[in-house]
Amino acid sequence: MNAVTLEHIVAPDNLKLALDQVMARKAPPGLDGMSAEQLPAWLKAHHSELTQAILSGKYRPMPARRIIRKSGNYHDCLNACDLLVQAAVAQVISQEFADLSPYLSPAEAIDEIEHTAPEFPWLAAINGSAGLGSCNHSKLLQSLSSLGIAGYVVSLIHKMLLNPVSIAGKVGPKTTEGMLSSGPLRPILIDVLFHEFDQIMAERGKSFVRVGACVVIQSKSAKAAERTLANACKFMGKKLFVSVA
Repeated sequence: MNAVTLEHIVAPDNLKLALDQVMARKAPPGLDGMSAEQLPAWLKAHHSELTQAILSGKYRPMPARRIIRKSGNYHDCLNACDLLVQAAVAQVISQEFADLSPYLSPAEAIDEIEHTAPEFPWLAAINGSAGLGSCNHSKLLQSLSSLGIAGYVVSLIHKMLLNPVSIAGKVGPKTTEGMLSSGPLRPILIDVLFHEFDQIMAERGKSFVRVGACVVIQSKSAKAAERTLANACKFMGKKLFVSVA
């Protein structure tokens, strides 16, 4: 039975675990200026209000504070409450779909590649990270629904995807494509989006590893690697609507 429900998300035990995760992350504060250390006291005072907002569908995330670095890269700082809700949602989804495309760390991916290198010495590397900033919301929501996640939970996640950002104090419009550059929900959303790709690779007997939106596919020959790379990039672009490099 699918346990990804709003009731499960706001369950006291789940919120407590989500709070612990946010505290451990020590992310920089968002527009609310609230630090992770201040969140427990806030949650104690507003627990009922937050729970009712989520259950009634009235919860709305606050704009994220976007920091743009000199390099042109940026980092989105979510407000403490939104970090908590994202962590609570991500936790429930990851628990329900424990076998959903494992999110490997770079070190784990390297170990896996080295282990199979003698049999598959040719590598095709694909970086879809930049494409996440313009990924298609409809496709992502469809992927969530295809897992059997209830519509009201998908709707909650959609609100998070639409969350606008504030740059230098000016709040922009709702984001109609892409996902924020940070947040507890981002890793699981990447796994959901790439789940179809993972299944295709497994069905075709491909040896591959994935770290977020970055994929390394192993092949026995240079020709096979070139062919696999072209097909994989085409699939990501036309089926997942994620541009790759």
